[in-house]
Amino acid sequence: MKRQGKILRTTIRFRKRVRVWQFMALNVSRRGLSVSIGRRGFTLNLGRHGVYVTLSARGTGLSYRIGAPWKQLWHWSNRLVARNDETIQRIEQGDDDGLE
Repeated sequence: MKRQGKILRTTIRFRKRVRVWQFMALNVSRRGLSVSIGRRGFTLNLGRHGVYVTLSARGTGLSYRIGAPWKQLWHWSNRLVARNDETIQRIEQGDDDGLE
């Protein structure tokens, strides 16, 4: 197919899904491995690009996907641990305002 001097490219995709347990699947593709946990309507996917959650309305074709890369999750977890450490130190020092 030609369009104003540009050729449209086509690609071949490879993807295989292997059920491990009832609610868990191993996804194999050309780009790597990932693990999906969940059922139709709600799926948590852990892959090389990060963690993604997919919510869908069954039978409608509508879905919503949200996710975060591993680097961002690592940053959030470090902030959460640091905040918890500060709260524990306040409690140990007898500061009642440490609990929010």
